This record gives sequence, structure tokens and C-alpha cells, in this order.
Amino acid sequence: MTAQVDEFAERGHPWSEIVNESVIEAVDSLLPYMHARDVAYMVGNCSRTARLGARRWARASRRRTSRSPTRPPNSPRTSPC
Repeated sequence: MTAQVDEFAERGHPWSEIVNESVIEAVDSLLPYMHARDVAYMVGNCSRTARLGARRWARASRRRTSRSPTRPPNSPRTSPC
């Protein structure tokens, strides 16, 4: 999802569209499905291309979500809008 948000932002999409296409889709569709099954089931039933993409992005996604934020603590936040 992070890569999707970055891609939309780099291509100049408005934040309302980014939220709709990424966050709301995940909350309404993806998360309930993953809760009912699991990630391995979901990836296993995707196309070969999607499975390879999921494996390719897994390491990068883990790095991006596990690293410390680049913004120093107590620094002012900037609005994305």
C-alpha cells in the first residue's frame, strides 16, 4: 500500500484520490479478506506475476515500515495538502 501511495503522489494525483484508492480500499476490501483467510492464501491465489511482485516488494516494504522516521521528534508537521 505504501508503494501505491508513493506512486500516486509522484504522478500528481490529489490526496483525496490517493486516500480513496489506497486506504479506503484496504479497509473495506483487503483487510476483511485477509482476516477471513490469511496473506499466504491471498498471495497463493494470485497470478504468477502478482506473486513475484509481492515477493519482490516484500523486502522493500519491510525496510520502509521498520525504519525510524526521517522527521526528527518534535519537529513541526507539514500538511500534505
